[in-house]
Amino acid sequence: MSEMQQGSSISNLAGIVVIVVILALSGVIMFQQSQLTKAVTALATLSGKCVK
Repeated sequence: MSEMQQGSSISNLAGIVVIVVILALSGVIMFQQSQLTKAVTALATLSGKCVK
């Protein structure tokens, strides 16, 4: 059982890393489009949802 739990936690970590990379890329794209305010607002909203 412990091995299965470790495997699932590793896959969860991989999923989190993928999400972070996607957020970073979308943030860079938004920044290049001079929509920094929208990017900050979206990130703040997302982080708020994640905390809850």
